[in-house]
Amino acid sequence: MTKKKNSVSKSILSEKNKPISSSPKIGFFEKNDRWLIYVHLLVAALVSFLLFDIKVTEAGDDSAYIQLTYKFLKYGTISNLQASGYSMFLAIFYLLFGLNIGLFKVVSILCVLGSIYFTYRAFKNKIEGYILHAVLFLTSVNYLIGYYASTTFSEPLFMLLQSLFLFYALQVYIPNISDTWKDIKRPMILAFMVFLLMLTRNIALVAPVSVMIFLGFKRNFIELAKFGVAFILLYLPYYFIRGALFKSAENQYGSQFSFIMMKNPYKPSLGNDDFGGFVQRFMDNANQFLSKHLLKQMGFLDPDSKLLYPVVAIFVILIGISSIYLAVRKKHDSISFIGFYVMCMLGGTFLAMQKIWDQDRFILIYYPLILIIIFWFFKEVSAIRPVLNFIKPLSYLLLIFIGGFSIQRTLTRIAENQNELPYSLKGDLTFGLTPDMKNFAAISKYAGEHVPDTAMILSRKPSISFIHGKREFHGLYAIPYVDEKEALQAGKMYQILELNAWAMHPDMNFKKPFYPHIRAVFMGGGNPPANPNFKINTYYLFFEFDPQDSLALSLKKAGLPVIDQVSEFVSSYQEKYFAIPSNHKKYLQENKIYYAITANLRMNPKRKTPQTINTVERYLSFVEMKYPGSMKLIHEVGSDEKAQLIQIDFSNFNY
Repeated sequence: MTKKKNSVSKSILSEKNKPISSSPKIGFFEKNDRWLIYVHLLVAALVSFLLFDIKVTEAGDDSAYIQLTYKFLKYGTISNLQASGYSMFLAIFYLLFGLNIGLFKVVSILCVLGSIYFTYRAFKNKIEGYILHAVLFLTSVNYLIGYYASTTFSEPLFMLLQSLFLFYALQVYIPNISDTWKDIKRPMILAFMVFLLMLTRNIALVAPVSVMIFLGFKRNFIELAKFGVAFILLYLPYYFIRGALFKSAENQYGSQFSFIMMKNPYKPSLGNDDFGGFVQRFMDNANQFLSKHLLKQMGFLDPDSKLLYPVVAIFVILIGISSIYLAVRKKHDSISFIGFYVMCMLGGTFLAMQKIWDQDRFILIYYPLILIIIFWFFKEVSAIRPVLNFIKPLSYLLLIFIGGFSIQRTLTRIAENQNELPYSLKGDLTFGLTPDMKNFAAISKYAGEHVPDTAMILSRKPSISFIHGKREFHGLYAIPYVDEKEALQAGKMYQILELNAWAMHPDMNFKKPFYPHIRAVFMGGGNPPANPNFKINTYYLFFEFDPQDSLALSLKKAGLPVIDQVSEFVSSYQEKYFAIPSNHKKYLQENKIYYAITANLRMNPKRKTPQTINTVERYLSFVEMKYPGSMKLIHEVGSDEKAQLIQIDFSNFNY
């Protein structure tokens, strides 16, 4: 009896000391995750198909990648502003199938589907099933992701590469991190995947920094060194090979770095931002991307909304920082890894991107990761204390709201696209375009068919012209204004005349000798000058003479309101814009630009207003001011919001 009692006691003691399994409870999402991922993929494919739009966008960035692909194949040139990886990837299909925009967009859809699948593989068994599948569903049903899935932007490919990078990092690399110098294979593969991200998107240059921060927090400095060396060994040879084998596509801005540094990329004369300017840029971008655009992606804001909610942006930032803190403290490597990654990528985006580039796609690529970070944080906080248990059901409610609004936005967008979908499936590139863009497409096509191949054609949106004209066009995105030192030469005498006063003078024979003396066209901005004779936002001509030139007195003798207080005039303006017509002429001749497309391109693509994008028109008008009659209308398209083909001929001018 005693022996039996002791045996039972030992059995009870053995059960008591048996370790309790720490594996998570298997729920619905974990049990059914295999067929759930197929549901997500099916939903994403259906949304992408119903939102399919074969047209290129009016912004021109998507068609620019196609144009860069063409130049890469024909000339071996790569952009020094845009990451070249997507164009290289697209070149495979361009080489095999030619300029097939429909096929290119199908490839983008496949990239998005691949990104959803590998995001699932990356986080499987790393986070709770309900969070993973909720996020995958919200990604699949999102109308913006569905829209970008059928574009030739670089985002679909980047999302695929990003998901592959995370899959390898979370499922292979991190679980096998070693403290020795022996294993170089895994850090080399991870560095290669980061390198691919960088090729596809310039901002991914900060991605290796995020990996090194993660390893630093893990205090694994040997692994940090291995990864850093591996990345350098990949990047440096590429940098030198790129310079040796490929040409850089010319642009009017210079290097990527100089482009980022500018206060306004379309007004280079304003100079570069200072430290305070970058701080302001960071805050402005964080506000608009993490409030307006994130709320649009969640479906809470109308797609056209311009409302900003700084509180939301601050809330999201605080959640992100807190999630990283909790993940590091709890040694949750998957969340801390993506937390550092998203933090670095968003931080780099907010610093590098100009505020005026207000496009949702810049953070849409991180949308699934942002959602994972947010809802993991809610789950963790709700478990800290019983009093915080209410947060978890509230997070479920938020998921339901995001899902409901996302579905509503997507169904609305699908309904709006139904009239255009049949034409898109037929390959019609112009159906559904606004009149200004339809006329622009038509004049580009006409120019492509009628202008000799030996002549270059100037266009404000050369990549869109390339798609419709099926030939090269030369881009002009901003007026190349210069500063006062370059515009006004030492030892010369200047007389200033308002353009309207000059244009109103009726005697062409009187004006003819003065045209070669027009040095610059000037416009001043800012506060009105103290002198009431000086006007803001008004064009003035600067006539340049040698001090002994008797012609300099003729303007005053003719009774024209000449301003000869040059220093007082120029210093009166806060903003100064000098354009030099002779420089413009030289640029046109050097680039063999003998034709130009002008159009009434809308400033607001969705609404006709008096404001239009008139960069080419202003550029040519400055040339015409000094070389009158050098512009000739060749062809015109449209009765409203017209587009024109202009011939440029300087044969009658010897100055």
